[in-house]
Amino acid sequence: QFDVRPRFFMCGGLVFQPLSHEYLQGWSSSERPPHLQNLFLRGHLTPERTEAVMISTILADEANAGYDSGWVGAPVVQAVNGQTIRNMSHLIEVVAAERAKAAATGEESFLAFDVLMSSGPFRLVLPLAGLDDANARVCSLYGLPSECRSHHYVLEAEAAAQTTA
Repeated sequence: QFDVRPRFFMCGGLVFQPLSHEYLQGWSSSERPPHLQNLFLRGHLTPERTEAVMISTILADEANAGYDSGWVGAPVVQAVNGQTIRNMSHLIEVVAAERAKAAATGEESFLAFDVLMSSGPFRLVLPLAGLDDANARVCSLYGLPSECRSHHYVLEAEAAAQTTA
């Protein structure tokens, strides 16, 4: 996948990317995060998980206050609000569904990202209230597309919308 921009999805300042050989090649062999190297070498694909998704960085915003910003150890996403994540497209779908459910009910809701770090399991929680504003701030400040995702996923969403129309 050389000469191709990396795929990403951003939500509340959390930047998600699929684990790839190219990502690991960006590190010297002695500096690669061991949990990612081990996951990649022992095989990270299963029928239930067709792509490992990690948080590659956190872009600071009030929505993610309390979590470090910048590189945070590349934790691998296991689940969102209890739903096991199969791949990056599935993560985007789950986040969209949880946001729609919260908007429909009007109840205070959160996105809980269960991740696996080199130090063990961890949970990152973002409030859904104000997430649209947070995404707009982060996209504007850091120069991300307003869709908060790479062009790959914008085209995928457009194709899905045409299929259902």
